[in-house]
Amino acid sequence: MRRNGSAWNPATLTGRAVIQPELFQRIRATSPNHPCLDFSPEPLPQFEARKQDHLRLALEDAVQAKDNGLDRIELLHEALPDLDFSDIRLETTFRSCRLSSPLIVSSMTAGHGRSYAVNRVLAEFSSRRRMLMGVGSQRRQLTDPAAAHEWTRLRTDFPDALLLGNIGIAQLIERPVDDIRALVESIEAIGLFVHVNALQEAVQPEGTPRFRGGLIKLEK
Repeated sequence: MRRNGSAWNPATLTGRAVIQPELFQRIRATSPNHPCLDFSPEPLPQFEARKQDHLRLALEDAVQAKDNGLDRIELLHEALPDLDFSDIRLETTFRSCRLSSPLIVSSMTAGHGRSYAVNRVLAEFSSRRRMLMGVGSQRRQLTDPAAAHEWTRLRTDFPDALLLGNIGIAQLIERPVDDIRALVESIEAIGLFVHVNALQEAVQPEGTPRFRGGLIKLEK
C-alpha cells in the first residue's frame, strides 16, 4: 500500500476530524432535542466549560476536514491473490479480548453535564460491534472521586463495552502507579490510553506542561 508514490503513514490521515461530527449529525437527525446537542450558555467551571467547548467547536464548519485522506491511498492490484474472499477476516484480539476489527473508538469527551449522552452512544456501539472504546479523560477522578460516577454508570449500563482508561502523561508522571491502576480498575477497563499531548497542555489555561520523566514512568 502506498500514498502518492511514498510509504503510507496512517498518522497523516485526518479521519478523526471527519468521523466525530458525523456522530453528532446522526444524533441531530434522529433526536434533535438530544441533550448532547444543547450548547446554550451557562455558568460552568473552567474545566467543564473547556470540555463542552470541545464538542461545540468540533461541529463548526470552519474546522471540518474536506476529506479523510483515503482518496490519496493507492491499493496495489493483486491479480492472483491465491486465497478465497471468504478466507479474509477482520477479527483480531487485544489482551485476549476478541474484537470484530482492528479499529478503535478514540476518547472524545468527559467531565461535563452533557458528556454522558455522547459516551452512551459510543458505549452502545462498542458493545454491539465488539470494538475498543477509549473513555474521556479520567484526570479529574484523581482529585474528585465523584467524577468516577460517569464511568461507573456507563459500565453498569453497558457491561460488555470494551473500555480503555484515559490519562495524560503529566498525571502519569506525578501520580503513584497505584493511583493510575485504580482508574483502570474503577471502570473495569482492559487497557489504558496515555495521551502525550504536550502542545495542548502548554497552551490551555489549566494545563500541566510537566513532561520530564515521562519515558521512565511509562516503563513502570
